[in-house]
Amino acid sequence: MMKKTLVALAVTAATGAFAQVTITGFVDRGYVNNDNTANAKDSVSIGSNTGTTGMVFTVNEDLGGGLSGRLVLGADFSDLAGATQDNVTWNSTTANLPIQGGGFVNGQSFLELASKDMGAVRLGNINSEFFTANSSIASSMGTGVGGSYTSSFSGYDGYGTGVTGYTGLVVAATRGATNGGVRAVRNPNAVKYVSPSFNGITFAYGYAPKVEGGGSVDTVGTTDYSIRYTQGDLDVMYAAVKYEVGNSSPSYGSLTANTDNTHTVIAAAYQVAPSFKLHLSSGTSKSNIDTVANSDTYTLGGTFKATSNIDLMVQAAKHNDKNATGYSRGMYGIGANYNFTKLTRAYFRYDNLSFNVGGTTTSGDQITRTAVGIAKNF
Repeated sequence: MMKKTLVALAVTAATGAFAQVTITGFVDRGYVNNDNTANAKDSVSIGSNTGTTGMVFTVNEDLGGGLSGRLVLGADFSDLAGATQDNVTWNSTTANLPIQGGGFVNGQSFLELASKDMGAVRLGNINSEFFTANSSIASSMGTGVGGSYTSSFSGYDGYGTGVTGYTGLVVAATRGATNGGVRAVRNPNAVKYVSPSFNGITFAYGYAPKVEGGGSVDTVGTTDYSIRYTQGDLDVMYAAVKYEVGNSSPSYGSLTANTDNTHTVIAAAYQVAPSFKLHLSSGTSKSNIDTVANSDTYTLGGTFKATSNIDLMVQAAKHNDKNATGYSRGMYGIGANYNFTKLTRAYFRYDNLSFNVGGTTTSGDQITRTAVGIAKNF
């Protein structure tokens, strides 16, 4: 808190205007054992298992007349934790030494102009509404081990972002017996409007233009929107994201020209009792070409406060691939936190991920993960 105050005072002294600067973040370090039915892919590592380690710099300024300005710079740490000798990023200009992947400000980053009565407009690299619904509302364990919307498992098919090595680019996931699905994490080159709250109801609409450059400057068009009701013990959100590929295929991402892919979800969290919260969702993935995506998914989870220090979590998901050669998926996970304080906790996580439910057994079509570690917010 002292550091935050000093930063704000320094900005005031230098510019003559008041700007409040805050630094928040999350650090997770734990051991995870990955047991893959393709035994060559078994692994153990130390890294982030309950969320993404990183920090966020936020600058708020009162512009007068009911307006405010905000700058958000997110830095997700792309360190070497969990890296192997077979899977690192190489820098050919520095004698092929392994480097940390990604730029420093590689998370959600945007400029915002807001009015209390009129809402906010954001421009930049902005988190998808679809990501918020699936990770913060539908899942009891977020984006980590045990969660139903992670880099290893998702109930959605086709096109998505957040793929390792591609930062915010839209990438296609090839359907198959070892495919964990896709996520919609952030939308680059985007402008988004977020409404003020009307009796607990908010809505948002984001857009990134499609560019058809013939393989030289192609970008995928993105439409991202939601409506959310939050009141008392209930939090319900409908969200959708649509990706549109132009009449030429981009050089990267394995995308098909003149295709689209829409993901939708209805997610809800309900505080059933002071010690128990229920999480659930129903979602779909559709495309103008079935082989890209034609599926639905359902999730169910719960969070139980066993004692003042101990939280218990469960999560399950079922995905149904409607294609003729379908590759349906399923998962279940359990977790526990021991909270030393509101900011620091020890954790345990376990999940079982199946990528070819009901199909012929294939090497690598099932993974179990066990993780223990410590996480801290600041």
